[in-house]
Amino acid sequence: MIDRKSKYLGTPLFLLAILIIWQAVAFGHRPLLEVIWGAMALAPPAPDWKFLSSPLEILAATPQELKDGALTQALGRTTAHCLIAFIIAWIVGLPLARALVSSRLWRHTLLPVVHGLSGIPPVTLLPLLLIAFGLDSGSVIALAIFGALLSITLVCYEAQAHLNSDFGGMIANLGYSRLAVWLWELSAVSGELHTAAREGLRWSLILSVVGEMHGSVAGGLGAYVDSGRLNQNYAVVYIGVIACGALSAALKVALDWAAYSIHTLLKRFLLGAPFHSPSIIGTSTV
Repeated sequence: MIDRKSKYLGTPLFLLAILIIWQAVAFGHRPLLEVIWGAMALAPPAPDWKFLSSPLEILAATPQELKDGALTQALGRTTAHCLIAFIIAWIVGLPLARALVSSRLWRHTLLPVVHGLSGIPPVTLLPLLLIAFGLDSGSVIALAIFGALLSITLVCYEAQAHLNSDFGGMIANLGYSRLAVWLWELSAVSGELHTAAREGLRWSLILSVVGEMHGSVAGGLGAYVDSGRLNQNYAVVYIGVIACGALSAALKVALDWAAYSIHTLLKRFLLGAPFHSPSIIGTSTV
C-alpha cells in the first residue's frame, strides 16, 4: 500500500529533480557542447543555445512581467477565449449528439459529415478564419469552437448511443416524466460526458493559444509567447509556456469540481423529487 507521505511528496520531489537538472543543463551546456564538438572534430564554434533559460532566470524575470501587467492581461485574454469557445461548443455539441442518437435521418445525414470534419486538423482552417474574421478574437474563438465542438459531439454521441435502451423505459415505468427520463439518462452517462467536457476544454485551450500566435492583435498567451520569441527574450517564452500549463491545470480542477457538484445535485434532485409533480419534473408519461 502506498504511504500517504509518498503519495503527496512524489510529485513535488519529481518537479524539484526536474528543476535541478534543468538548472544544471542551462548553466553547463556551453562547456559540454565545446567538449563534444572537440571530441567529434566538428567545425567550430560550438552552438550557444541561448534559448536555454535557467529556472533562476525565469524566476527572476517573473515579478517584472507581473508588475508590467503583460502576463496577467495575456492570461485573462486566453482564459476568456478558451471558456467562450468551450461553452458555445458544449451548448451546441450536447443537443447535436442527442439528435444524432434519437433521429435516424440526422444520424445518416450529419454523422458522416462530423466524422469527415474530425479528420481535418483544425489548425489548417486558421488561414480561412483569419480572412473571414480578421486578426482578432473572432478567429481565435471560431478555431477553438471548431475543434472543441467535434470532440464533444463525437464523445457525447458514443456515450448516448451505447446507453442501455431499456434504461429509459424502466425509468418511465416508474412514473418519471419525459424530462426526468432524459435527466436520468444524462446522469447514467455522466462519466462519459465528463470525458467529453475535458476533451472539449483541452482543445479549446490548445487551439486558442495556437490561434493567438498567428493573430497578435487578439493578444493572449500565444501572442505573449510569440512576442518573447521574436524579441529573443527567452525567459518570457518559458514564463508563457508555464502560464499555459498552470491555466490548463486550474481549468481541469475547476471542471472536475463542477462535474462532481452537478452530478451530485442532479442525483439528489431526481431521487428526492416526487414522481408526478408537474412543478418539478413535468407531467408523468405513465
